[in-house]
Amino acid sequence: MKQRVQLLEASGRDSGATTGPGDLSEAADAIAGLHREISEELTALGVEIAGLRWQTVKDHTSCQSELLERLDSLQLGMHHLVFRLDQLLDKGLA
Repeated sequence: MKQRVQLLEASGRDSGATTGPGDLSEAADAIAGLHREISEELTALGVEIAGLRWQTVKDHTSCQSELLERLDSLQLGMHHLVFRLDQLLDKGLA
């Protein structure tokens, strides 16, 4: 695409001020081709971005789920420790 732009610019400089109908239609065709290429590139970029978003959301959801499971496990462990500590303190005071 970059080469086509450079070629278009070079042909514009080479022809100078004399432009005929054929030159204008060639330039219009080149511009239309560039427009098509840019549209295709932007479409492909949009697809890539959508895929990246989907993968990021999937990874985030997975990590969040794993962290919540670990938090639940830690909280359960803390409750067991508190219960056991209360039992030991009750035995010591009795």
